Amino acid sequence: MPTGKPVELVCRGSVCSAELSTICLQPSRSVPLLGTPYLIHSKHAAAVTLHGHAAGRRTSSLPSFLIKATSKRGQTAVTFHVPRKILEKRGLQSVSISIGRMVALIPLATKNGTAIQSQREVAVATAGLRQIGESWRTTNSDNLTIARITSRIRNALVGAVSPSPKTINQLLQVALEREKTIPEQVLQSSRGLVAVCQRRARISIVSQCLADYHDQIMLGVNSKYWSTLKSGS
Repeated sequence: MPTGKPVELVCRGSVCSAELSTICLQPSRSVPLLGTPYLIHSKHAAAVTLHGHAAGRRTSSLPSFLIKATSKRGQTAVTFHVPRKILEKRGLQSVSISIGRMVALIPLATKNGTAIQSQREVAVATAGLRQIGESWRTTNSDNLTIARITSRIRNALVGAVSPSPKTINQLLQVALEREKTIPEQVLQSSRGLVAVCQRRARISIVSQCLADYHDQIMLGVNSKYWSTLKSGS
């Protein structure tokens, strides 16, 4: 899914990463297992861009081949990551990623049984992206916005065991500010989801609660996409 504004990769250990929203383009195929590597596929070179940020708000473009993608949660979330040493070598303080339209991720063949994709399969799966992308923009924009907001909060919570309500509310505000415009309905829904997850904090981790809601949203979007395929529109 398009990220809108850049998403910062959070560094932990030797890797800087961010979780982004996805759907499955091939309902006939099994969902890749956790950690399955993907090939980033797009006809537009600038569809996936990596930005390095140094002191003084200086920003520079980094080669896109540095980005790696692996499956995170079924068909709803993928992790994009780069080695942390890239920041150190280039004197960067942080790195962010932008995903535009018309981007597909092709699962690579693995020992766990993920079959190789033929050129025809890739062509068929990506043929309707432009048309469906317009449909998402007009009919699913609110849901996609909420999904982006929950993902941004989850990314910022990486490594946090028991974040305080104040911290979570601050992260929510930052995530909201990263959106260009937010309808009141989306604003209230986003705040409501975060409030529910905060109330459930005693029985589940807040980030996992947000992931559950995120995945429900993306599965609904995916279901609409598959229905569109069947109708031939």
